[in-house]
Amino acid sequence: MKMKTAIIAVLAMLLACGMAYGQTGNYAVASLTVYCWNGTINLTTDKSVYAVNDVAAMSVNLTDYMDVNLNEYVIIDLYNSTGKVRNMAIGNAAVPANGTNTTIYYNDFGTLESGTYTIRAELINKTYYPGLNKTLFSCSIGTPLISEKNVTVLTERPNPPTNVKIFLTNNTSGEVMLNWTLSNSSNITNYIIYAITNYSAGFNFNSPYATVSNTSTNYTDASSVNYDQIYYIVRANGTNGLTDLNTKAVAKFNIKLYTGWNMMSVPILLYDYTLDNAVYNAENTDELWRYDASNQGDPYDKTDYYTGFGWFGDFSSFDNDKGYWYNSKKANHTVTPYNLTFTGDVPVADRNQTFYNGYNLIGITSVATKNVDSVFTSEVNTDELWKYDSSNQGDPYDKTDYYGGFGWFGDFGITQPGLGYWYNSKNATTYTWTYTP
Repeated sequence: MKMKTAIIAVLAMLLACGMAYGQTGNYAVASLTVYCWNGTINLTTDKSVYAVNDVAAMSVNLTDYMDVNLNEYVIIDLYNSTGKVRNMAIGNAAVPANGTNTTIYYNDFGTLESGTYTIRAELINKTYYPGLNKTLFSCSIGTPLISEKNVTVLTERPNPPTNVKIFLTNNTSGEVMLNWTLSNSSNITNYIIYAITNYSAGFNFNSPYATVSNTSTNYTDASSVNYDQIYYIVRANGTNGLTDLNTKAVAKFNIKLYTGWNMMSVPILLYDYTLDNAVYNAENTDELWRYDASNQGDPYDKTDYYTGFGWFGDFSSFDNDKGYWYNSKKANHTVTPYNLTFTGDVPVADRNQTFYNGYNLIGITSVATKNVDSVFTSEVNTDELWKYDSSNQGDPYDKTDYYGGFGWFGDFGITQPGLGYWYNSKNATTYTWTYTP
């Protein structure tokens, strides 16, 4: 009788352990490693306040993975005070690297009512999902592996300002002014201006550069004279504390020109491409040359500047994606360059250029410095890329060559915005080169 009582007691204890780890009495104690996790799950969000139309970026951190068979899901659900609103995301749990794994899930809140919600992340067993007792438990303390974050959903974000543009206030100092049309939303508190001097670094939307009133349609930046490159985004800030999310960036970009020959291009999208307006500080008898690779009989076009009259010749405006020879007659700039300042929009859409067999004088419409290996497509063995360093009058040409299967090797390994390049294509056919700014 005592032995039977002891056996019953042991079975009861094992059954209790199984239930504590999310099992039912139908599963053996030997399967505990499938149902428990010797670590933690932690949910973080990119912020705590969202608009109705926001996209939530959710990070789930997993530590000390036990089940090498990857038999687990991470699910993320959205709840309000009455229960689950919807499933936000579901994905495979991943083996942690060096003890921790972070997986980011994206999903749209959709059209929610404003209010307070809870985002809940759970680690579950795939086999029994979506059945009962799906949630895994901690092997050490027997508590469900669930992480929760409270979020607030407010009304819609305001609409952005439109027609945002940038102009020089004069043609000598390099100071710029931003203009825009007011947002058509009625709940605007002010306009927030964000600025950076290195576009590749990205904007920090937690650090405003300037703030102006809700009736302002322009902003003059006296500090812009200190920078060769500066980029701006203007956002409307609503009375609910949320800004719009537009990413339309405008830019000031200085092209460095030396006395004599310079190879240059236009890296941004101008509002006015005519030479008479784009080149505001030309010197008498300055020359601009371009090369039309499609016209092998007479590929060069030239235009000249005459003080008091303007530019006259084979062309009268710049084009993006082309390279230009600029022969500057301005004195005293063989060592220290002067600035030709462009203002306009930052390009973001993919660009297309036609490459012909032989030499092509190209520009890259981008404000980013890029590795040569990542820029070009359709290269063939022994293609050549040349640039001209106007600051080095003794040996101004630099060259890099493409070797099939290995990449580009030579005097330089990056492309720089605002420069022009000779591309010598050994491809026997004409092709279209597509690149991302």
